[in-house]
Amino acid sequence: MQALCPYVQSLRVCNALSDMIHISGQTGTLESSYSKRGTTIRILIVDDSEAILNFMSHALDSSPGMEVIGSASNGAEAVAIAERLRPDVVIMDVQMPIMDGLEATRRIKQAHPAIIVVLVSGSAGFLSTTGGAGADGFIAKPFSADSLISTVLASFERKDAHRKTWRKCE
Repeated sequence: MQALCPYVQSLRVCNALSDMIHISGQTGTLESSYSKRGTTIRILIVDDSEAILNFMSHALDSSPGMEVIGSASNGAEAVAIAERLRPDVVIMDVQMPIMDGLEATRRIKQAHPAIIVVLVSGSAGFLSTTGGAGADGFIAKPFSADSLISTVLASFERKDAHRKTWRKCE
């Protein structure tokens, strides 16, 4: 258990997610223009670690304009849930049992190209060598709540700007 990433260790030590999510009082600065307009970013989180799922769920649900609508513990579940719920964003761990995050990302993006996928990995180098399977964003473990939220917002806003550009061209 010594090899757990720092934020999971903090979960066990603090036993309170809110201590981790309120980092230097800065979380409130990550409010997006979407929450101000009343738009909610619907998010599916995927990781085989229950502690990491809980961390991400609490961080995202605590952020204005974001709502976690489901979770999965492997890629096969993620593909099925994404098909059923059609989230705006999927946050996908790369290394999982049954089906890894790269294959799940490929399948989700093939069926629903508008869904934004943010890959999560313990190795940033691993993500760059895989090409990301069509992912829209990346975040390396360990990450803070603020980093997670800002990565989701940046990926969503980049994709939203791209959608608006295409509408103008039609």
